[in-house]
Amino acid sequence: MIIFGSTSPILVDINLFIQVGLITMLLFGIYKRKPFLFHGKVMAISTLVNLITIIGVMIPSLIVNWNSFFSLPTPPGPSIILIHSLVGLIAIAFAILFTSRFLLALKNSEPLLCGKRRTMWVTAILWLYSFGGGLAFYIFYYL
Repeated sequence: MIIFGSTSPILVDINLFIQVGLITMLLFGIYKRKPFLFHGKVMAISTLVNLITIIGVMIPSLIVNWNSFFSLPTPPGPSIILIHSLVGLIAIAFAILFTSRFLLALKNSEPLLCGKRRTMWVTAILWLYSFGGGLAFYIFYYL
């Protein structure tokens, strides 16, 4: 079954659809910085769903296709994968840090200031950059 008219497996198409939804949530969460409770919930849900897709789709895909990563004759392919993976790893690590601080602050009824604004902006930019890498990966390999 093909969703986007590509040669990709259905799970890859579904993952792309979820990632577009997550980027929409991320942008909406950035736009709605206050109240902090709403912002934190949107970002926590985005982080959790992204973590599930990373563990359920992206890591298994990387493991299954590991050998083809080294045998690609065209230069942009491995670079796209490597940069997407590294930037995405950094972004999700920061997102997990902020989400855990948010959930801990909620549990302890503390102020919901879970990170510095600049670091959160860097995380959002890395997340967007990683999304762009994933989109480039999809276009390069499946369209």
